[in-house]
Parts: sequence; structure tokens; C-alpha cells
Amino acid sequence: MIVPVTAERDEQGYWSHPAYARSGCETAAEFSYWLRTHGLQCFVMTMRDEAPEVFAAGFTDEAPDARGWIPEPPDDDGWFLGSVHDTDDGPVCYWFRYTRTS
Repeated sequence: MIVPVTAERDEQGYWSHPAYARSGCETAAEFSYWLRTHGLQCFVMTMRDEAPEVFAAGFTDEAPDARGWIPEPPDDDGWFLGSVHDTDDGPVCYWFRYTRTS
């Protein structure tokens, strides 16, 4: 079972849960399968939508910087941080929670 762990974000503000980092998921289909296999659902938020000022300030000539973004979990209970990582559309945050108990 994947359990919440303390996030220690790197110098650019990125971090991924160790289980997700080891997953090797490269496609949406692989990620969906991984979530189902582990009894998880995922809520995705983007820095561009959630913190547009921080998003604009975090861009340099290199990769976007997510240090100033402190994502808040969805309003429902049970969410834990799964990842803050960069994508082609800028930084995103994955929140995970269990879909079943076992």
C-alpha cells in the first residue's frame, strides 16, 4: 500500500512520492493502470491555473521554477501529495487518495 510521506522538494520546488517515482509510467494509460493497481485516484492541478503570478515569475531561460508554489489539497478529505513536477505545460501537482481500503 502506498502511504503518505513527508515531501522534501528540491531546489526548483519539485518532488515525487517515491512509489510514483519508481513507477516508470510514461503514458497516460500506464499511469491510469498504476493508479487502479494501487487503489488510488489522482487530482491534478496546474501552477498556471492555481498560482498564475508565481507561474509567470518562476519562468527563466531554463526549466520553470516551482519553489514559490505551495499547492493546497482539494477540499475533500484523504488527499496526500503525490508529485510536483514539470511538464510541457509547466509545473503540475498530483494529489492522491485511496479509492478503496484494503
